[in-house]
Amino acid sequence: MPVKYSLWSIYIVFCIIFMILPSFTFGIDIPVGSKSLGKTLFLLFSISIIAVLYLVIFLFKKDSNFLFKLSLSDGVIAILVLFVLINSTIFQQHLSVNYRLYDFGALIFLYLAVRLIDSKSLILFSAFLVIGGLIQIIYGELQLYNFYPSLNINFPITGSFFNPGPYSGYLTAVFPIALGLYFFIDQWKRDDITPFRDLIKITAIVTALGVILVLSVSASRAAWIALVISGGFLMFFRFRWNRRFLEALDTPIKRTIGILLGLAIVVGVGTGLYYLKKDSADGRTLIWKASWEMIRENPLTGLGFDRFQAGYMESQAAWFRGNPNDPAASLADDVVYAFNEGVQLMVEQGLFGLGLVLILLFAVFKIRGSLENPEILIAQAGLVSILVFGMFSYPSHILSIKICGIFYLAILAGRSQILVDWKVDQYGKTVKGIFVLLAFFVAMIAFVTSNSLYKAVKEWNYAYSLYHGGAFAPAVDGYEKALPMFDHNGEFLTNYGKALSMAGKHKEAIFILESAKKYLGNTVIQTTLGDSYMALGKNEQAETAYQLAAEMLPDRFYPRYLLVKLYASTGAWDKMEPLAHRLLEKEPKIPSRAVEEIKTEIQDLLERIPGRWTKFEPDNL
Repeated sequence: MPVKYSLWSIYIVFCIIFMILPSFTFGIDIPVGSKSLGKTLFLLFSISIIAVLYLVIFLFKKDSNFLFKLSLSDGVIAILVLFVLINSTIFQQHLSVNYRLYDFGALIFLYLAVRLIDSKSLILFSAFLVIGGLIQIIYGELQLYNFYPSLNINFPITGSFFNPGPYSGYLTAVFPIALGLYFFIDQWKRDDITPFRDLIKITAIVTALGVILVLSVSASRAAWIALVISGGFLMFFRFRWNRRFLEALDTPIKRTIGILLGLAIVVGVGTGLYYLKKDSADGRTLIWKASWEMIRENPLTGLGFDRFQAGYMESQAAWFRGNPNDPAASLADDVVYAFNEGVQLMVEQGLFGLGLVLILLFAVFKIRGSLENPEILIAQAGLVSILVFGMFSYPSHILSIKICGIFYLAILAGRSQILVDWKVDQYGKTVKGIFVLLAFFVAMIAFVTSNSLYKAVKEWNYAYSLYHGGAFAPAVDGYEKALPMFDHNGEFLTNYGKALSMAGKHKEAIFILESAKKYLGNTVIQTTLGDSYMALGKNEQAETAYQLAAEMLPDRFYPRYLLVKLYASTGAWDKMEPLAHRLLEKEPKIPSRAVEEIKTEIQDLLERIPGRWTKFEPDNL
């Protein structure tokens, strides 16, 4: 009985994860990093419960026979995971212990746990995944009509996310399974779902239509493209369009015309989407061009796991040094995502990592789906949706989307070619003992990590609120308490270093900010380093930091304004004057009061240059 109850409890926990995790946050008044950490905490705590339940199953399992089934997809995933870990720890000698690594470990366990579950039960999980999407649709609609506040003041609708991009991406990842359940629910021959078949079908179509409705408001081009392609993928097989296409294009001339017409449609739609948000598209193109500099430096193995954000901004500065007249300079910003998962994969894992991912995709898409086993088609459509969205966005940083991807992969791996089918008899007790120990350690690690992470996030949140309230010294104390858990988190270290600098603890600030540079690159780190170096009288180091910040974002006023102030304070008038005139003559992309104040102060500094005539005033007579 304990085995039966534990198994059903595992099913319940999985359903809760799929339904609740996308909606789980700590609130809206927390640091940016903690917004993702809220979902990570939820997953880690859920993993600890699942591990305990598996521990009970292994302990009370009556026989010691264990059946191992290793598919081709399982093997490729295992090799890919090992490569990522070995590449980051041995080849690159750098593995950042941050929330993405916690996600990585939790998702590996989640994949294994789903693979251990009876494949016939996966339809239950699919239904709850759809319910999770429906909850987000309702939440978004309530935000749109001002019943609930958006979690980002710049956008009317975000769901439980903090940006409409990830929100749209999550709904797009759920859309194929909702549409697939509506199309194919009648194909599943299971008596236990018969009473709920109509309810599941209605929920699925309502969710699918709700996704379309929400995307019409969020206006995410990447999500729309992913929705159309993944939906078309399902409809292609549901309505047997492949046969109709073959029948219609039965001559070489018709096939040629069909191909040309298809290309014309693709080019036309692509051009329209480009001009719909031209600046956004050009900004992404800039990121891809600057990322190529990092790829060229480490083409085979990349920089290592989660290292894109550590190296990108210096690569962007190098790009602008080599291309000073690039018109995209006005679009440059502090960047942490490549906005293309293929580019980010190449930067972090090189050609080897990209090759393994392509092999995995080949393995899962070569599986033949049909109306008799529609779960294959649904899972493949789900991966298509995530892959297409990932060509223009960053789903690998969104835990809710990654969980959908893991679920789709687990479904397909269970139907992939079996490489090992081994029933353990002779060493059954030994294997059972190993499973018991593994489940125990996973449970302990997940629980301890989630508990420590929760306490650290609370300290970070408290320190962050103190800093923005101007209480810099107490904020420093709060950051110091959270440091042991976040000493590899670039965003946290940036917050901490900035607080130290504002509190006047410049030596400590420089130490923390130099550590932050190992995990994150941005202009905040560089300008704060410049401030602290300048306060300590280390003017050369301050100039280097300010100059790098200016090169990272060549169209911004603030870094060059800091350089002007540095040159004025050190009497470097020959450097200060031409730079000051450049800023005075420069027109801002978006006029603001801050820019006008900067120009006024620069004009005052120019008046102080020794030997310069003062402005003519009546009082001077």
